[in-house]
Amino acid sequence: MAEALPSYLAGGEVARLFPVVSEGSRETRNNSVLMATLMAVDGFGGALLNAVGQKTGKRSRVRCFTEVRFKNSPLADNARPDGLIVLSTGNREWTALVETKIGRAELDRDQLDTSKN
Repeated sequence: MAEALPSYLAGGEVARLFPVVSEGSRETRNNSVLMATLMAVDGFGGALLNAVGQKTGKRSRVRCFTEVRFKNSPLADNARPDGLIVLSTGNREWTALVETKIGRAELDRDQLDTSKN
């Protein structure tokens, strides 16, 4: 059964260990594999989330999405985060936006500033 997008997303893809994107989209492919591993390997996802102050337990659920677009967002369609991590534990939900770079690519300040709008 396919994972449903959170209600606040207008679009995006569930992170996959074997991404369905073109070979030329290395950044998207690598991000998808990493985020799919966060969902699939409890120890890895838990360690990463604990490192940023988020506790995980047996009732925790990690979901990851790539190339997300938010509903009612004033941003252009081409201004979207590379990923979204959603940690749910009981009624509590914590989210983190992900911007990835590979190789020698550098993070562009405009990419971060766009997400503030």
